[in-house]
Amino acid sequence: LNLLPFATFIPLNTFDVLMLRRSETVKNQSAEGKLITSLCEDVFSFSSVQLRTIQERLSKKSDALILAVCIILSHMRSKQIHARNNYLQDLETCCAASNDFTRMSEKCEDMVADLMEQCEFPEDMIATLEASSNELMGVYSSDAVYSARSVHIYVFDPIEEEIGVRLFEESWEVEMVENDLALSLVRTLEDFHEDLEHYMDDFMVVKSVMSLMSATVIFYVKCLLLRAEKHKSNKKPYFGDVPRALSRMTGDIKVMRQYFEGLVPKMPA
Repeated sequence: LNLLPFATFIPLNTFDVLMLRRSETVKNQSAEGKLITSLCEDVFSFSSVQLRTIQERLSKKSDALILAVCIILSHMRSKQIHARNNYLQDLETCCAASNDFTRMSEKCEDMVADLMEQCEFPEDMIATLEASSNELMGVYSSDAVYSARSVHIYVFDPIEEEIGVRLFEESWEVEMVENDLALSLVRTLEDFHEDLEHYMDDFMVVKSVMSLMSATVIFYVKCLLLRAEKHKSNKKPYFGDVPRALSRMTGDIKVMRQYFEGLVPKMPA
């Protein structure tokens, strides 16, 4: 019964507004140049109001206080799961979301630590609060990684348009003796990598690069399979000179492999 006023006090629509905003969320840059938005501050300013309200009305030793806090944390977790993809609209918003979600995980940890310093909870209730906060921090952290890895979608959009339509065509086999398309792909990845280093936390850049490496392999194989689907003859090969085409593929793979292996000194993982 004591919990009822505080459970109903939490205005669900306010969290909806905060978590479901899309393009209207303004991207800024931190002092280090990393992309961020006001999402972290907006969400935790509101949750701080909720916490102050219930702290003012309940004893610092009250089990009801713990349970009310857990309700807030649980609802924040639910809204994060529901709204995450709304923020992943392009490369910059993926970077900003990754940074925001990392900050939100840290902010959640600080908020719970402050609460535990101010209150006197029994051990069993502390365990309940820690479990609830760990679930929320886990969602924020995993979403930060997911956002960082999602950049490959937007990196490969221009690559698909410019390179994918030409890969394994006759000009690739006959004219591009220097593996020009593979070099163009690598140069594009290098350009995007510079942006990622500038916009995103170093740890998350590693996650992005690992995703880009997998996406590169998938892109190359997918292009080959798409060309194979166009070939209808059981007697005549698709390529004019099969050994030459295999040589081109070997060269392409070498170019791409060298690029990613060149990143190993910076990011051993």
